[in-house]
Amino acid sequence: MIASEAGLLQAPVSVSSLLMVPAERYEVIVDFARYAVGTSVVLKNLQGGDRTTDVMRFDIVRDAMDTSTVPAHLRTIRRIPEADATVRRRFVFERTNGQWVINGMTFDPTRIDATPRVGDTEIWTLENSSGGWLHPIHLHLLNFQVLDRNGKPPTAQESGWKETVRLGPNEIVRVIMKWPPIPANGGIVGAFRDTYVFHCHNLEHEDHDMMLQFKVVG
Repeated sequence: MIASEAGLLQAPVSVSSLLMVPAERYEVIVDFARYAVGTSVVLKNLQGGDRTTDVMRFDIVRDAMDTSTVPAHLRTIRRIPEADATVRRRFVFERTNGQWVINGMTFDPTRIDATPRVGDTEIWTLENSSGGWLHPIHLHLLNFQVLDRNGKPPTAQESGWKETVRLGPNEIVRVIMKWPPIPANGGIVGAFRDTYVFHCHNLEHEDHDMMLQFKVVG
């Protein structure tokens, strides 16, 4: 694995499987060198149940020379210091009275639920208090870094820049983000001072209003 949604990781990560949720994307390099001609390799969805299990089949049909290598260092990712955060917010994702809600609320286009300021750093605590449901949490506008999951550092898989994070049953995940500053040259002044949403990316949850909105100010 070499990248997540927002680009390259700092270093490649060897994996035999990837846990992915809706809206998450990963880039991987697959090495077929050890397989003999005539072998078939199948990409499987291990959580497909009785639906989609076999996703894609690769047939090894010939020998080939490949002199490429995967660099041990892909890029430098500077972690956002937790001490830089000036605002902390908490959002609880749950099912209440038959509705998918965040902090007890469903989406209302006339209501602003948070007003982050241009250039500020914030920490958001995302909490899933509903047993049995997994929520992929997707923020619009910016990328973030995972600080911890249930008090433990993120795995190598989640060590890069993210725009969607997996929030499993009874999990608490903290993420940190810096709201984009307005460019000094004025090229896109005001572009970030606008209203955006964040939501669960399970389509049936999103469509049933498990979504809030924030307005960037300052």
